[in-house]
Amino acid sequence: MKKRKKIGDLAEQKVFEYVKKKVIEVFGEEYGKQVEHVAQTQGDGLGYDITAFDYLQPQFPPKPIKIEVKGTTSTSTNAIYSISYPELEKFIQYKDEMWLVRVYGVGKNREMKMEIDNDFSSYDSVSDLLTRKYAYIPSTIDVYGTRVEKK
Repeated sequence: MKKRKKIGDLAEQKVFEYVKKKVIEVFGEEYGKQVEHVAQTQGDGLGYDITAFDYLQPQFPPKPIKIEVKGTTSTSTNAIYSISYPELEKFIQYKDEMWLVRVYGVGKNREMKMEIDNDFSSYDSVSDLLTRKYAYIPSTIDVYGTRVEKK
């Protein structure tokens, strides 16, 4: 768990630095100061890690975005990663402003690679997202109680 958290934190920091730099290049220092690593400033429970502005499709005023970061030490783009149901719900809730950024090679001596997925607008539900976008293996089930029948 500690190792996964360390990898995730490092990936988030790299994405934060990169995105802030790109926002400053495209929109200027004023907007760069507004890029926030919310996973650190507000905690991990938001369903995304960074708030910024869409520097890939610049417009004025800049369009706010939310970024969920997933990091792996693997350099393979086929590496399995975990995503929570609440995170998937954010992809639907903020579908026009949500980015998933995967970072490969975290902690390796070579340069890390990033892959940006910002295409969630055509999905209407988590079920739709899982059915049409992702290949996945359910690995855990949260159980909220046990039904006990009285005899």
